Parts: sequence; C-alpha cells; structure tokens
Amino acid sequence: MANVDRPNGLTPVRHLSGGVIRANAYTIAAAYATKIHSGSLVSRTGTGRNIALSDADGPAVGVFAGCMYQDTAGDVQIRPYWPAPGAVLTGSVVTAWVFDDPQIVFEIQVDNVGGGVAEADVGQTADVIVGTGSDALGRSVTVLSGTDINGSDGLLTILGLVPRADNEYGDYARVEVAIKLHELRTLAAV
Repeated sequence: MANVDRPNGLTPVRHLSGGVIRANAYTIAAAYATKIHSGSLVSRTGTGRNIALSDADGPAVGVFAGCMYQDTAGDVQIRPYWPAPGAVLTGSVVTAWVFDDPQIVFEIQVDNVGGGVAEADVGQTADVIVGTGSDALGRSVTVLSGTDINGSDGLLTILGLVPRADNEYGDYARVEVAIKLHELRTLAAV
C-alpha cells in the first residue's frame, strides 16, 4: 500500500524516558513578520524568551504548539498559528507554547524525493523542508528531506518508522524523530 502525502509538520508522540509531554511558554515579538504554524520548528532569537521560525538545518529549541495574544480590539485570541504582525494590540505580549524538551519524540512525514526513507536510514540524521503552512488548519507542512539523509550533520535523528498499518518505508513515510541540534541540549546518539 502506498503512503499518503499528507504533511502536517512535527507532532509529539512520546517521551524517550517515559516522561510527560508538555509545552512551555515563550514569547514572539509583536513585530515578528513571519507566520509560524503548529508543528513548525522554532529557534530562540537571542532576545529574552522570543522565538522565531527555525532554519531548515537548525538548530531548534523545539516545536511550536500555538500562541495567545490580544488582538487590536483587545480581545484575547488563542490560535494554533502566529498570524504575523498587525494582529496584536500595541504594547501587549504574545505568548507562544513550545514543546522544548530534548527528550520528546516527534512524528513527521518524509518527502518523496530520493526514494523517501529506508530502514537503513534509522539512526541517520536529516534536515527539513519548510513550506507555507495552512492558516485554515493552523498546521505546518514541514517535512523531513529524503535527499538530505546523512550520517550525523542533520537537524533531526531518525528513530524509526511510525508503527501503523497504513505506513511503510519509501515516499511519504511517517517516521519518529528527535531534535539532534537542540538549543537546550545536544541530543546524544539515539
């Protein structure tokens, strides 16, 4: 059975040590002009606890889970994505939630270039391809780059195939990954 092409960024699925998966509070600068959708990798900007969309090759502090802000009318908005500037009441703080524990395992779809992913790729690393997310769903369309799977230089470590009946190695496979180039701690070899 062929895998379905349905990218939705990174989704937390479990904790390497059996711990609890939870998001922690960060901030987004009200003037930050790039949309961030749930499931997108984010990085710290170096200013307080502000985050921004991460580069495709990292590093990353975690995965964006949504945000809360006051809109220009003063109403509190809780959204699965950051809509970018112009939506925020002047002087207000934008709270962003991020799955930032380096021990969280995420599910992500692999693209269809280069044959997707094979069983021999488990333990290898890869970078991601960042696309334009869906405002209607609030979700990222970030995928693992099948052409960028290599030994140790990638942003994510491939832990294995997601164990589901509708998932197999190849194009559009769904794999479990950990963030290797994590800003809070470098993940040891998994």
